[in-house]
Amino acid sequence: MKGAFTNAAVLKLIDETAIPLHSDKGPGKEAFSTYVKMSGSFGIPAFFFLKPDGSEIVELRSVGTPLSETDLAGKLQSAAKALGKGLGKKEIEKMGKLLTSAKDAMEKEKYGKAIKEFGELARHKVTENSIVKAAREELEKIEEIGKGKIAEAQGKESEKAWNEAEKIYAMLSREFAGLAIAKEAKTALEVLKKNPEAAEALKGKK
Repeated sequence: MKGAFTNAAVLKLIDETAIPLHSDKGPGKEAFSTYVKMSGSFGIPAFFFLKPDGSEIVELRSVGTPLSETDLAGKLQSAAKALGKGLGKKEIEKMGKLLTSAKDAMEKEKYGKAIKEFGELARHKVTENSIVKAAREELEKIEEIGKGKIAEAQGKESEKAWNEAEKIYAMLSREFAGLAIAKEAKTALEVLKKNPEAAEALKGKK
C-alpha cells in the first residue's frame, strides 16, 4: 500500500480525479467514522470512495485489505468513470486561490478585478461545487453594492450634484462591467448628459 501512494501514476490520478480525505484529520475524520459505522466493520487500511454529495460508491469500498498501486488506480478510474470528469486536487487548489484573490479585491473595492475573478469561477463547468457557489453568492453581493451606488447617484441627481452623480455612474459602468448594474448605470449616465442643466454643469467642469 505504501507503494500505491508513492507511485507517480497513482499520484497523477489522484491530482486529476480526486480530493483525498484523511481519516485522522480535517473533514475526512468525521466522514471516515460515518462510513465505518455504515459498513458495519472496521479494518486498517480502509478506503471509502465518496461522491460530491457525500454518498458512497459502495462497490469500490475496501476495508482491512491493503491496495496495490494497480488496485488503487483501478478504483480511482472506476470512480471517475462512474461520476464523469470532476475536479482534482490541483484544480480545487487553483480555484481556492482565485476565490481568495477575488475576495481580497472586493474588500479593497477593486470591483473590476473581483467581478472578473468571481465570474471565472461562477462559469465553471462543474456547477455543484462549494467554491463555484461561493463565487456566485459574492457576485450577488457586488450587484447589491452596485444597486446601493445607483441609489446614491440618483440622490446626487435630486440634489443637482451633477458632477458627483456622473462620477458614480461612470465608475459603475467601468468597474461593474459584466453585471446588469453596469448597463443600468450606463443608461442613467446617458440620460444625465441629455439633461440640459446637468449637461451645462458637466461642460463647465471640463
